[in-house]
Amino acid sequence: MEIKVIKEDIKRILVKEVNRICEIFLECYRRLRNKLFFMFLVKGVC
Repeated sequence: MEIKVIKEDIKRILVKEVNRICEIFLECYRRLRNKLFFMFLVKGVC
């Protein structure tokens, strides 16, 4: 019983961490994409 509870806790923590990492990664990707797009626009205009 105790081991099962610990497993569930670990699973929950892992899921939370993975979600957090995914959010951070997506945020970085979005910023990078915006920066690249902006640079592309500037180069296209100049």
